[in-house]
Amino acid sequence: MIAFLLLVEDDEQRELLIEIYKKYFALIKKRLAGAVPVENVEDCIQDCFVRLVNNVKRLQELSQAQITVYVNQTIRSVIVDYQKKKSC
Repeated sequence: MIAFLLLVEDDEQRELLIEIYKKYFALIKKRLAGAVPVENVEDCIQDCFVRLVNNVKRLQELSQAQITVYVNQTIRSVIVDYQKKKSC
């Protein structure tokens, strides 16, 4: 996660991503651990945060409740993409 923060030049965006990381990391890890094999959890966590970093401008426009929904949708999307990738 820290490496991704280097790509974010805006201090406000960086602070938001740090806050999201601190608040949601445990949730993301727990949800992914229950949905993908243990050896792929870390890669899926990284995928979640890459998606969040890529959409940081959108996240800035959201309320805290909306961010929670967005994070949960991102987790679901990563799981679906992982399952599609593994079924091919």
